[in-house]
Amino acid sequence: MKRRVIVGSAMVVLGAAVAACNDGPTAPRVAATVDVLSARQITDTIGVSLVDPMMVRVADAAGHVIAGAKIEFSAAIRGDTGSASFAAVSFKATADGVATNTFAVSSDSAGVASAFLRLGLGAGDFIVRAHAVGTAASDSIALTIRPGGTASLSVLPRDTLVTVGEAFPLLVRALDRGGTLIPLPDTLRLETRDVDVVSLDTGTVIHIAGVGHTFVVASAGVVRDSVAIDALPHGPILAYNFRTFAPLAAFFLFDLDGSGYHAIDESKIGFNDRGQYFLPDGNRVVFHESADDEGHLALLTMSLDGTTSPLLEPGGDILSASRPQPSRDGAWVYFTATVASGTAEIWRVSIDGATRERIGPIASPSEIYLAPSPSPDGTRLAVTVDRTGLQDQIYLGVMSVATGDVQLIRLSSGGSPRWSPVADEIAYFGQAKLWVVAPDGEVLLGPITAPHSWDVDHGQIDWSPDGRWLIACMQGTFSGDRSLVIVSRETGEVTPLPFTVRDNLCGAAWRP
Repeated sequence: MKRRVIVGSAMVVLGAAVAACNDGPTAPRVAATVDVLSARQITDTIGVSLVDPMMVRVADAAGHVIAGAKIEFSAAIRGDTGSASFAAVSFKATADGVATNTFAVSSDSAGVASAFLRLGLGAGDFIVRAHAVGTAASDSIALTIRPGGTASLSVLPRDTLVTVGEAFPLLVRALDRGGTLIPLPDTLRLETRDVDVVSLDTGTVIHIAGVGHTFVVASAGVVRDSVAIDALPHGPILAYNFRTFAPLAAFFLFDLDGSGYHAIDESKIGFNDRGQYFLPDGNRVVFHESADDEGHLALLTMSLDGTTSPLLEPGGDILSASRPQPSRDGAWVYFTATVASGTAEIWRVSIDGATRERIGPIASPSEIYLAPSPSPDGTRLAVTVDRTGLQDQIYLGVMSVATGDVQLIRLSSGGSPRWSPVADEIAYFGQAKLWVVAPDGEVLLGPITAPHSWDVDHGQIDWSPDGRWLIACMQGTFSGDRSLVIVSRETGEVTPLPFTVRDNLCGAAWRP
């Protein structure tokens, strides 16, 4: 009669071993059963090394234990409730041994094979299987791997542009060290670095209270993440897309956070300098456009649905009209007139197109006048004075509308002046930098550089209606790349508008 001795949880059949010795050599026995002797259900946390091994006993069809049977341990996903992109379990021969993703061991003299389990970093439900190699015999246990504690926080959206008055929720996610989403911890806190820019509501809703740059920080103990907030004033902005080869250059209208982005007036042949600025009503712009195949330019107005109307056609003393800027009262549009002598002068046309007249000196080959920008009260113009014909250079000047007298205030080597709508301040490009100066030439801000070079040839500068911000165009890494940035009048800080890269936007005008 066979006697069974219980050692721990393993059942060893002694009689079978004695019979083998007494009966002489026998044919190798094949494993018919593999039975788990340890716990059949395990639940623990990611990354844990289990103290107790998984133990199995292997026996033949008659129930006799088999020594030397090769047992392979493996893990697999159970059902559809969990998955991992890496091994759910790794195995070790001893508690302090080296873990491997695949593991095989021979059963001992008692028919027992064991493996120590180290849980992976993927939470979910799995099975761990012990299989007798070369047979169909196997058994398994159920394994549930729980997520770990909070190892990281993720706040969405990432660094973002928003406009004043917006309110939106932040998506805060907590992850364990395996990257599994877990419930937000009770210790989660949100705080803003500048309450004048961002205020916090209950939960994770933030309100954009003012213009500026700040951070919102989410923290749980020592774990934290943050999102940068650039809170911008409202537009809208009208810009054109700079095109190196394609003949059409559409206007695009949008707010500074990218909302409301859409194209208008896609039918015109555009130049890489449209010169558009809003009329005071904010519902129309004035810009220059091709008048003929010889490159002469005319002035047009356009409503925001893309409908255009002629304002000034070349004729008489004016061969071409460009760079228009309306007066702040909307009565006049000042522009650069290329005249019959081949030089450039400052002219203006009434908003109904009925009256056109020269303002300022008659140009000569040695001194020409360009790009007029009227002061808020309409009595003066900021102009570019090109004296390269006198082997002098290019200046920023201030012209009296009443007398035509010009005072040279800055050696500029550039142009595109734009007078502030609310102050005696003129923004312009000079020496490839952006400056803000007083009408007497005193530097108020600058020099300001862009992340890439300013587009001083095709770009233009405009002010926000409150005079607190500037918008301008910069070049990119490759030829033809253009995008827009805004500049704080107070600090000179430059904030790129990344969404304007897609269509190479340039030449922006701020809607009043």
